[in-house]
Amino acid sequence: MQIFIPIFFLLSFSLSAESQIWSINDDHSEINFQVPYMGMAQLNGRFLSFSGEMIYDKQTEEIHDVTIELQAKSIFTGNKMRDGHLRDKDFFAVEKWPLIHFKSHTIIVQAPNVYKVDGELVIKGQRRKASFNIQKTAIKKDTWKRLNIFAKFSSIIKRSDFNLNWNKTLAGNEFLIGDDISVSGVFQFQPQGQLTAGSKHKIPDSKHMRKMEQYQRGELNSSQTPMSHSPVQTTPFFADKKKSRPTHISTVENTKEALTMGQLYLVLMAFLGSIATAIGIKKIILNVVKDRFEETNAWGFLGDFLGIGLFFLFAVASYQLNWMF
Repeated sequence: MQIFIPIFFLLSFSLSAESQIWSINDDHSEINFQVPYMGMAQLNGRFLSFSGEMIYDKQTEEIHDVTIELQAKSIFTGNKMRDGHLRDKDFFAVEKWPLIHFKSHTIIVQAPNVYKVDGELVIKGQRRKASFNIQKTAIKKDTWKRLNIFAKFSSIIKRSDFNLNWNKTLAGNEFLIGDDISVSGVFQFQPQGQLTAGSKHKIPDSKHMRKMEQYQRGELNSSQTPMSHSPVQTTPFFADKKKSRPTHISTVENTKEALTMGQLYLVLMAFLGSIATAIGIKKIILNVVKDRFEETNAWGFLGDFLGIGLFFLFAVASYQLNWMF
């Protein structure tokens, strides 16, 4: 028994080291549905707010324990009146049942990166078995070297199983709205706490930056980057020293310079603006309190505190700007 316990903990540690929680990044994820209408048309909709996790085993490259949670009120079909009806008691009753849950019970590998995920789906308080077909990618690194796994999914569920029964009759014993709902979409999974920020996609794009990204990934060498072909300009005064000087500008240094010129300009403008604002605030306080203002009393300290606060905000903004780039 004394030998078994350490072995058990070692095995548990080994399993936990290979498995990792991956979370949904909803920036590039979507949950869509299609509802048959009058036997011919399709009503398309989606849920805008959701979250979820899975366990990913790096050793086996398999997924486990998928959990998804949707905000029922985030349903969207492009029609305000219809969306209001869907949120009402005839359908999702979002005030009483605000969340939709799915939790996997078994995951069957049908082919490499292809799975059948069986679990429990909870809508409007009704718990029913549900199965989803999933096809995932291998791990992919984005431009910022963050890890990604994309998983496409699809399923068909019956809305009558979840008391979503509202309907109208048509001739021939047919109904206005069909019962079988097609659900599909894609999830972008990333390691928990390592999601790619949406602000990354606001960084300006250029041929030079694309070349630099390829260089950083090792797809290009320094001689293949545009910056490496920019010769140093020399004047006749320095012509005799031409051989002793480098004939090409360093790719990394010049790319950094190209990336930071705009940043330095913004930082300088923000710095000058913070100084002007701090002086302005102190003048406002001086005009308001007039004779009561002294550098050593509370009003003087208040002006200094506000000025220091502005410089602190300036420092934080500068750091954040540098982080984005």
